[in-house]
Amino acid sequence: MTLEVGGITLAYGRTRVLHGIDLPPLAAGTVTALVGPNAAGKSSLLRAIAGQMRFAGTARLGGMDLAALGRRLASRRVAYLPQELPGRANLSVVEAILLAAKQDESLRVSEADLALVEGVLVDLGIAHLAGRGLNELSGGQAQMVSLAQALVRRPEVLLLDEPTSALDLRHQLEVLAHVGRVTQAHGTIVLAALHDLNLAARFADLVLVLREGRLHSAGTPAEVLTPAMLSEVYGVEAEVFRTADGGLVVQPLRPLPRRKPKTGPFAVERAA
Repeated sequence: MTLEVGGITLAYGRTRVLHGIDLPPLAAGTVTALVGPNAAGKSSLLRAIAGQMRFAGTARLGGMDLAALGRRLASRRVAYLPQELPGRANLSVVEAILLAAKQDESLRVSEADLALVEGVLVDLGIAHLAGRGLNELSGGQAQMVSLAQALVRRPEVLLLDEPTSALDLRHQLEVLAHVGRVTQAHGTIVLAALHDLNLAARFADLVLVLREGRLHSAGTPAEVLTPAMLSEVYGVEAEVFRTADGGLVVQPLRPLPRRKPKTGPFAVERAA
């Protein structure tokens, strides 16, 4: 099973934000990190694949066009965790996760359903929140519950938009390690937008770099996370080195001078 994305073009009104993006095939059992500066198009690409926005191009799962399935059927196969979490309903944590597990099925809850939900809560380390109301949670706790709602559905594709943005350092590592285990155990295809390049280097099999709505580069973390890429895409001087355990670390040093526009109202004329 692979996820194939080709020619994705998307615009907000007259402003085009994605320009014919072609991704390498994303294989089952792999975690792919989607990185790039602010406004590079990461969230827009995830929303397009998830069927949240209309776009030109194709997103195929196992050769099946996801758009042709319709939003309801596609949502059974693709789980999407947005960066901005939805409003918190008047439900307990366990009720919210049970509803996600059942989706459009009968609301009769079986022992197997309860065991599945309990397993996800335990694996994510949030079993102690089971009886709490969603409106009583901190931002980080709410993010963990939203991830649990996505994982409990056992999707074929898991799209995560900044899944660790509200988490402390320990929970960031725990969550991404768990996502990696789920990916391997169930053959899930994970595509996650991340700002933290060190997390991408540690947990991703493949890294995709977006710049101004275009795919800049793709490859393993070692192939992509280079000082040259960081200079060109992020505008920073940085060092990239290996740790004692073989991990890759990106160490930003300083911002590079911004390029002045060549034309237009904000151009600065050079002295003759």
